[in-house]
Amino acid sequence: MNGGISFEKDLYGLQCCYRDLLEMRQRAVAEPDDKAARYAVIKTFELTWEMAVNTLTSYLERTSVQLAKVEEGPYANIVRLGERAGVLKSGWPEWKKFRELRGRTVHTYGEVMALAAEAQLNAFIVEVGAMLNEIERRVREDGE
Repeated sequence: MNGGISFEKDLYGLQCCYRDLLEMRQRAVAEPDDKAARYAVIKTFELTWEMAVNTLTSYLERTSVQLAKVEEGPYANIVRLGERAGVLKSGWPEWKKFRELRGRTVHTYGEVMALAAEAQLNAFIVEVGAMLNEIERRVREDGE
């Protein structure tokens, strides 16, 4: 794999965001009446989603034979390439839900949104954890 500072930065950023998302989620579960903790989960989710997409795109750009398709960049195409490459646990239908959730959380505020997002957040946490583990494994195997 062709490494590079940008990919290392993306990977590190995702690792940090994912760790923070797990921590914020744990706090929100431990204190279900704490609105600040629920809002922190939502904001951390938004940042983690962005970093996950950036990291996936960056990884595919460095490893995919279909580089032109990645550079064209429609979100669905990136997810489908990631699924084909075996980096993602789930495919487009699940990731489409994550993107829709991210759009709703960015434009809709309040406790109802935070509570409604909880089920999808759990699926997102599992998916991003699997993606991160797979990319980290591949990077280790490639000796970078």
